[in-house]
Amino acid sequence: MNKALRLKNLLQDLPKSSRKLDTRVEVSDLDRNYARIYGRHYYDGNRKQGYGGYYYDGRWVPVAKKIIQKFNIKDGDTVIDIGCAKGFLLHDFTTLLNNIKCIGIDISLYALREALKKNNILYINANASSIPLKNNSVDHTICINSLHNFLSKEDTIKAISEIQRITKKNSYLRIAAYKNKSQKAIIDKWATGGRCYLHVDEWVELFKDAGYKGYYDWWHPDNEIKL
Repeated sequence: MNKALRLKNLLQDLPKSSRKLDTRVEVSDLDRNYARIYGRHYYDGNRKQGYGGYYYDGRWVPVAKKIIQKFNIKDGDTVIDIGCAKGFLLHDFTTLLNNIKCIGIDISLYALREALKKNNILYINANASSIPLKNNSVDHTICINSLHNFLSKEDTIKAISEIQRITKKNSYLRIAAYKNKSQKAIIDKWATGGRCYLHVDEWVELFKDAGYKGYYDWWHPDNEIKL
């Protein structure tokens, strides 16, 4: 591909959140600071600071199946998940394809310690703005709801450039985005760790700046909003 292309509905089989957007408890600066450590508080602590409990329940299995089908992922391929958290998606890839090679990268030592372990999953504690892998060393790169956690546009551009650099075949980014102020306000409430979520047009320009030529799609806490 010569430019980034939007790929809609790749994650449509992921169960929809039942959150009531108008009942969000006020999140303090302290809560956000705890969330941005990406430790126990973020994954398994208070709901105001993150997930409020991040556990494997098999919900990623249909998503893994769809990604495998869309990108024609085969045994022997290498797949990397940037911002892999506890490795649920990677676990399901390796269950569906026994000889696939998976790499999970995350800045959270807590998440990696708690991650689901398998012989064909390698976990690396690293930042996506400096991925410790060679050029074109992975076949497929997935990054779901992670890039908007960067501090700045500059760091986000570095991360997207790194994803482009290491990927041989296909890449897919799912990113928090909005089209108006009211949509942004909802993200402000719910994305406790987020710092660099942008207007959809800003993201498209950022892809150009990063030289990104893979697939992408938008994410918003309100399931009813169509971006």
